[in-house]
Amino acid sequence: MRFVYALCITNLFLGVFSMQKTGKKKLYSKKFFKITLILVIIFSHLFTSTGCYFFPKEEEVLAPPLKEPEKLVYKTIKVKKGNIEKRINATAYFVSDLQTDLSFTFRGGRIKSINVKNGDMVKEGDILIELESENLENQILQQQMNLEKQNLNTNQTLSNLQRAIKLAQLQLEDLKKELHKVKTTIENLDKGVTLQDIMPGVNIDDMQDQITRQEFVIEGEKEKYENAKTSAELDVKAIELQIENLNIELDKTRLISPVSGKIVWLTSSKAGENIYTYSNLVRIADVNRLKLKYTGDNLSDFKMGDSVEVKIDDTDYVGEVVMNPSTAPFDADDSVKRSVLMNVKSLPQGITLGYPARISLLLEQKENVIIIPRDMLHGFMGQKTVYILEDGVKKDRSVQTGIENATEVEIIKGLEEGEELIEG
Repeated sequence: MRFVYALCITNLFLGVFSMQKTGKKKLYSKKFFKITLILVIIFSHLFTSTGCYFFPKEEEVLAPPLKEPEKLVYKTIKVKKGNIEKRINATAYFVSDLQTDLSFTFRGGRIKSINVKNGDMVKEGDILIELESENLENQILQQQMNLEKQNLNTNQTLSNLQRAIKLAQLQLEDLKKELHKVKTTIENLDKGVTLQDIMPGVNIDDMQDQITRQEFVIEGEKEKYENAKTSAELDVKAIELQIENLNIELDKTRLISPVSGKIVWLTSSKAGENIYTYSNLVRIADVNRLKLKYTGDNLSDFKMGDSVEVKIDDTDYVGEVVMNPSTAPFDADDSVKRSVLMNVKSLPQGITLGYPARISLLLEQKENVIIIPRDMLHGFMGQKTVYILEDGVKKDRSVQTGIENATEVEIIKGLEEGEELIEG
């Protein structure tokens, strides 16, 4: 307001001052100027006490009326009793509890060929991987040729000896026939007639000696035959043994499946690359030994013999824990040691390796206890609290909890049935 008064006085003073500077001395004298200045001062005093009459009087600004605050309304639920349970719900997959890892145990080398791929079904005796073995194959071929040659020589030698024996036997038979003829002649001689009279130069004793010597010859030929046969057999056996040893070495260059099953893991090595002994190259699973495998975060909760609910394609089955990390074989693979295996009774047809199933393991359960929604429980520095409505006022109350699951919490202490619990 005083600013307005000062503005009015300034305007009057400037007006008088401007008139003085116009030079109209005839109309305004110094005396008139003094009178005007006195009037300005008087008006200035009046303005400072009553205000400038050129402006309307300002209206007094009134304070806004007081408004009563809105009453807080809380969304609450009644504390009730009910049943609660804690479960482990997860997905498990069927695996084989009998898996065989294969590697070359006698020798390493350069891979010649890999004859299978992941997921293939193999049979016992199938050749899975071969190492380069050209030198061994050549040696086996050479020895097979030697064996064939030895057999031919042996057959020829034994055949010659058999003919010699046969010829000696024929000669012996001729000698015996001659002797028999002589003896018959002697028996039929007339009195006074001698053998020399009829067969001059024939001597029975000499003929008997010839027969004896011929029998010795035959016996010698037979002995020679047996010796030659035995020697030939030994030579053949030696060559066959060499071939057998070479084949054993050749087998060491072949990774042969000892079981039938499915290949569930295969080395990333390729043909032409070198591999070493005892390097795992193939894993074969027995598809007839199926177990459910769980590898989640709650392995320690599964105890041996626990009954597990199993759902396969909307059908319920019963499973039993048959292995957990604490009972896994000492030499088992690390993936086995970090898993739980379950045997499922009465499996349906069509279940294969990798088939999924939902499992549910009951850990705890209680009936007729105070239960609240999990999201209504609050925590700070280890203290668990809830918000309750007491006489229309929101209050924070400490509680003690029991069983907890994904959606609900059991309250052991701190709440009574019927109390009002504030959401949020």
